[in-house]
Amino acid sequence: YPLCALAVSDERPVSTQSTWVHLCNFNCLSFTMDVEEKKEETGAGIDMDLYSRQIGAFGDETMGKLVKMNIIIYGMRGVGVEIAKNIILAGPASVTIVDDEPAKMVDLNTNFYLTKADVSAGKTRAAACREKLNELNPYAKVEAKTGPLNETLMQDANVVVCTMGRFNEIIKWNLDCREKGRAFIWSENRGCTGFVFSDFGPKFKVLDKDGEPPISNMVIATSA
Repeated sequence: YPLCALAVSDERPVSTQSTWVHLCNFNCLSFTMDVEEKKEETGAGIDMDLYSRQIGAFGDETMGKLVKMNIIIYGMRGVGVEIAKNIILAGPASVTIVDDEPAKMVDLNTNFYLTKADVSAGKTRAAACREKLNELNPYAKVEAKTGPLNETLMQDANVVVCTMGRFNEIIKWNLDCREKGRAFIWSENRGCTGFVFSDFGPKFKVLDKDGEPPISNMVIATSA
């Protein structure tokens, strides 16, 4: 369902890093099943040495789609930078980070890439993080862009991850993404709590019947 069907608070205390980012990373990977296939072979262009363990976990098909994905991450506070780090290491085609807010001393509590020099220089959070994020994976293109989150910025994206913004803006971005067939993920920390909202569109299929974890049992004997 789109975000406008839900009701949530617009309170925005300073975000802190938490395990919610792992849910967000998982959601980005989940959407790879809807990324359009190209004619090339699934494994073509993939560094098998670098991604061997991921391929073992995700499979060739999912990994083949992941390396074609273009992702936008809006907000480089604690949650945003952690998501960016993990997604870039996973190996998408590109990650674009957007955050025009100047880095402040308080941001150093949650963003591990920001420094006092960045604050003194008046760098934006996105510009200050780009170089270090870009060093994580030579196969993932990392860009920092400025301006509002709009259609011009999102037009080439498969996934848009939002980690800040006012509620009415987030609803608009969600509806825009839903109309254009993009995945939309919204995640924030609020004190010691957090949340992840995902909208992969009306065609996305959830194959888990009840949300319960699978049960594993060992067979110790059989009888005729």
